[in-house]
This record gives sequence, C-alpha cells and structure tokens, in this order.
Amino acid sequence: MQQQKKIVALRSKEMFYNFEPYMNRTNGSPGWQWKFLVNANHKGRVALGANRIGKSEMGAFECCLAITGQHPFREYPESGIGWIVGLDNPMLRDVDRPMFEKLLPSRFKSKFHKQDNIWECRGDGREWIIVFKSTEAGRLKFQGAKLAFAWIDEEPKNPEIFPEIETRLIDLRGPWWITATPLLGTAALKALSEREDVYTTFAGMRDNPYLPLEEIENFAKQLSEDDRLVRVEGEYIVWGGKPVFNRRHLRALKARADELALPETGVLVSC
Repeated sequence: MQQQKKIVALRSKEMFYNFEPYMNRTNGSPGWQWKFLVNANHKGRVALGANRIGKSEMGAFECCLAITGQHPFREYPESGIGWIVGLDNPMLRDVDRPMFEKLLPSRFKSKFHKQDNIWECRGDGREWIIVFKSTEAGRLKFQGAKLAFAWIDEEPKNPEIFPEIETRLIDLRGPWWITATPLLGTAALKALSEREDVYTTFAGMRDNPYLPLEEIENFAKQLSEDDRLVRVEGEYIVWGGKPVFNRRHLRALKARADELALPETGVLVSC
C-alpha cells in the first residue's frame, strides 16, 4: 500500500498526468486542443494555426497517449512503431524530441539511441519504438516501415514526403496528424486539410489564454498583413497567389449567402 502511494505521488508530478487542453480565452469554449483530441478516430487530423498556441505540445501528447494506451478516444496496439517527423534535425533536437521526452511518463523511457534518433519505450506490458525523422533526409528515407502512427510537426517542404508516410500506415490502419503554422502555404497542405477523412481545426494566437494580449498586439504590429494573418490569426494563405483559406472571408460569404437565400456552395469552414 505504501509503495502504491509513492508511485501515485511520483506520477502526479509528471507533465503527462497534468496536461489538460486549454479553453479559448475569447469565449471560454473548448479550444482547438480539445477538438483535436476528441476527433482522434479520423484517419488524419490537421491542426493549422498561429505561432505559440501549443501545436507541438499537443502533437507530442497524442504520441504519448498512443504509447501508454491511455487515449480516451482511440485504441492503440500494445506494441508498434511510431514516427515523429520534423522539418530538419535541429527542429527535432530542439523542439520535438524535448517536448516528447517532457511529456512521456518516466516509466516508459527505456533507452534512447542517439546515433539513430530512436526511443525504446516500454512499460505496463507495452513496447514501442519511436523514430525521429527529418524531412530533409528525402523521400527514400521514408520507406519500408509498417507504422502504427505518425506525427508530422510543421508542413513538409518536399511534397513527396507525406504520401510515403501515409503509405507506411496502411497495413496497420494507423492514424496520422499534422500540427503546423502554414508558413509555406502550399496547395498540397490545403488539399490535404480538405479531405473527407481528415479532421481540420484552426486557432489564432489570441485563443491561447496563457499568452499576454498586449504582447500579441505588439507582435502583430511588427508584421506584414500576410504574416499577421498566418502567425497571429492562424489563417491559411497559399503564398504567391490570392489568399484562399481566409476564415473571415469565407464566413462573410456564408453569411451573405444565407441572407440572400442562395444555395449552399459546399464550403466547410472548421473553427
């Protein structure tokens, strides 16, 4: 009994057991992190949004839920291979891997192979291999494995990378999720986010209740209009062309159509 109490006390201090998706500051409703979590049974999920809204944190938390078998909305096997994909090795080293290690319960941290950038995760009768992969390695480095899940943090520069990742998930019917501030603004990511089997959510910087509003406004003043739309408002722009994923514009069109009793256009706007 004493040992059990000690274990409970130790676990209560770990970030994994204290993580809770935040509520929107604007209206107190469940924020994008809650929606992302609840919709885990989709084949794919895309979280598009501003900087500093907890996208990487949520992506890493989803990985840890899969490994520990504690996801409230999706079942994962007791063993498998998961990929954590970043833009380059510095991003993996400085952002994705530290966030993952911070959230993964300590009892699952069996061994890290630095040379191969692989974590062995064992605990509670579960065995997982987590491989950190850089998109800079090229398409051929994304072949061969049968994956149980894949998390892609930020939009891959090479459009050939994602199809390779999705192919690795077919055998085990594994899910994937992307968390990104769409700075590249590619048409490929836009098309991916609009697939019927993909859940997409958006969030702006002001939705995060932990960011000082005055700092957000000061930051926004320093940006161009397009950069502000992406980095602060969390909107999608296909760079080099007309903004095609502007939420305010789409909502205005929808409201005008309703007002004029026009037929639906089939455009779905996720909030």
